[in-house]
Amino acid sequence: MRLFTLGLIFLGLTSCGGEETTDTQTTFTDASTAVDAGNAAMASGDYDGAANAFRYVVDNPPNDQIKVDYAMELCAALVSAKKETDAMEALTALATDHANLLSATKLQGLADRLLKPGAGASARVAEHVMNIAKDTLPEGELAKFDVDKVQKGVAALQSGDLNALAELGYVGD
Repeated sequence: MRLFTLGLIFLGLTSCGGEETTDTQTTFTDASTAVDAGNAAMASGDYDGAANAFRYVVDNPPNDQIKVDYAMELCAALVSAKKETDAMEALTALATDHANLLSATKLQGLADRLLKPGAGASARVAEHVMNIAKDTLPEGELAKFDVDKVQKGVAALQSGDLNALAELGYVGD
């Protein structure tokens, strides 16, 4: 009985907290198939499956703009799968390799998406997106990114202030 109880405790410790690192890998033959599979997986709540599909697109894009677009989707899927560190690493790699393809519009859209309460919310990753915008966007393009709104959204999400999130447009329709 004692071994059984210890086994249950160990099992509970290994399944709680932290970020999960194992994925079920699916093999794709082209980006279009992976996009369709990723979108379907996101819609059904299979965030690991979506991340796997979007990672394929990021690693095998038909062009650089598709890589950027699906790196954003990969980030959202990883956050929803509770893999914030992986999401931040994917964004950092994107900013390092393709900073010239990043736009205020794309980064703002991702930050806003991450600040909406729910499974895909992450103040930590939204702040990382904001820092990437500040570090990589040219001054004229950065002016189109609402740093103040994202900073306020991060603070509101961290504190759980739904009223502040609603005032910023992150709650409701």
